[in-house]
Amino acid sequence: MEQQPADTSLPILQFKEKILQEINSNTVTCIQGETGCGKSSMVPQFILDDARARRQRVNVIVSQPRRLAAVALARRVASQNNEKIGKTIGYRIGQGDHVVSMETQVTFVTIGYLLHKLYHNPKTFFKSSHVVLDEVHERGMDSDLLNLLIKKLMENSKSSTKLIIMSATLQANLFSQFFTPVGEKVRDTIFVGAKRYHVDVYFLDEWKNFHRSFMNDKNLNNLLGQFKIQNKENQGNKLKPEVRKILNKDSCTLIINLLAKIVKPDICILVFLPGIGDIESLQEDIRSSSLSSPLQILVLHSLVSREQQEAAILPATAGHCKLILSTNIAESSITIPDVLYVIDSCLSKEIHFDEKRNMPALLGAWCSQSSAKQRQGRAGRVAPGFVFHLVPRHFHDNVMLPFAEAEISRLPLEKTILKVKILLKKFGRPSALLQQSLTPPPPARFELAIKELFKVGALIREEETSPVTQLGVLASELPVDLVLVKLLVLGITCSCLPEAIVMASALSVQDIF
Repeated sequence: MEQQPADTSLPILQFKEKILQEINSNTVTCIQGETGCGKSSMVPQFILDDARARRQRVNVIVSQPRRLAAVALARRVASQNNEKIGKTIGYRIGQGDHVVSMETQVTFVTIGYLLHKLYHNPKTFFKSSHVVLDEVHERGMDSDLLNLLIKKLMENSKSSTKLIIMSATLQANLFSQFFTPVGEKVRDTIFVGAKRYHVDVYFLDEWKNFHRSFMNDKNLNNLLGQFKIQNKENQGNKLKPEVRKILNKDSCTLIINLLAKIVKPDICILVFLPGIGDIESLQEDIRSSSLSSPLQILVLHSLVSREQQEAAILPATAGHCKLILSTNIAESSITIPDVLYVIDSCLSKEIHFDEKRNMPALLGAWCSQSSAKQRQGRAGRVAPGFVFHLVPRHFHDNVMLPFAEAEISRLPLEKTILKVKILLKKFGRPSALLQQSLTPPPPARFELAIKELFKVGALIREEETSPVTQLGVLASELPVDLVLVKLLVLGITCSCLPEAIVMASALSVQDIF
C-alpha cells in the first residue's frame, strides 16, 4: 500500500500539544477548525501517537455523519500509519460492512451505527478510551439522539472515557455546556487554525467582478430578479416549486457559462447541487455543451458506488479537468485536496413538514450560512482558490439561516418519540428526556404526537408510557413517515406491495415531475 504521510502544512499540527493536554486533563474537549485544517484525520492520530509514546493501548471511536466520510477517513489515517486498513485503523458503518481486527485501536463509525451499538451494548462507551463526535453541527435526528444517549450514559455512570467534540462551525460553547458533567468546569473551545491559502469569494451580484461578461448575462440577471422576489416574500429557507424550476433553469445555464471561463486541464472543480436529479440534469447539459477542455465528470451522492466515490478523491486523469458534481455529501470530512474552484448553488434537499400532504417530505431548501462556509472550505487546500455562490450577498446574510435547523425542531415528533421510547427507555419518560436534548421541543407538540401515534396504531394506549406496537417498532427503523409505513404494511397485507411502494415514494417528494 502506498503511504500517504500526513501533510506537514496542516494548521492543526501546531496545536497538537495543546489538544492532547486538554484531552488528557478534561472529560469533554471541544475543537473548532475551518474546513481543511486537518482535524478529522489528525486528532485521532494525535491520540494514537500519544498512546504509543506512553506504551499504552487505546480504543478510539470516531463518529461521522456519512458512510463515505467514515470509510475515506479510515483509509487515509491507515495510510498515514503505513498500514493496511483493518489493522490499527478500521471502520464499522452498519449492514455488516466493517473492516476491523483484534489489533484495531481507532474505529471510524457512522452516527447511526454508534447510536444502535450504544443502545444494544452501553458498555461499548465505557470500554472506549476516547469517543470523538465529528461534524456535530449536522443536527439530524439520529445525531441529536446520539448526543442525548451519550449525555445520559455519562450522567448515570462514572467513566474515564474522554469525549471530543469537533466541527468547523461550533455554536460557541453549546456542545461543551451540554456534555460537561455537573461539577466540572466548562472548558473553552479550542480553535485550531484556518485555511492555508487565500480564497476569492464571489456572490452572485459580484460575479461581474470576476469576469465582465457577466455584467450583461441574461441568466444571471434573471436569477438576481428572482432573489428580489424571495427577499420581498421572506420565505425563509424553504423553496416554492415554481421558483425552484426557474432557479434550476437559469442556474444550470449560468454554471455552464462559468465553466467555459474556468475549465482547463489538470485542475479540479467542485459543484454543489441539491439532489441527484439536479446532478443528472446538469451532467446532461454539460455533455451537450461545447466546453473545450477534456472533462473527467464524476458524481458524488449517497447512491453511487464506493468505487465511484473514491474516484472523486483521486487526482484528475492527465490532461483532463476533473469536474465533480456533488450533493452536500462532499461538504465535510472527506478530503478532495486538488479542488481549485467551488461553485455553490446554496441549495440542499432536507426533510421538512409539507403542510399540503400533512406529512414530512424531501423538499428543496436553502442551505445555512454555516453549510455555505463548509462548502467554501473545500477550496484553498493546496493552492489559492475561488468560490462562486449562486445567491447574492444580501440574500446570504439576511435570508439564509446562520446554522442548520435541527430536525427535531422542524419535523413532527412521532418518529422521535418512538426512537426515544425504544433506545432510551431505561433513562425515563420520553417527555422528560426530550426536554434535556440540545433543542427541547414545546410540550404541546409532544402531546399532539402521542395522540397521532395512538391514532395510527404505533402505541397501544394514548399515553407516553404505553408499550410500542410492532408497527411502531417497524416505523422507528424505516426512514419514511409513520403514515407511509402503515401504507407499506397494508400493501403487504393486501398483496399489493409494489403499488404501495410507488404511492409512498410519490408522497415522499415535493414534486414527482
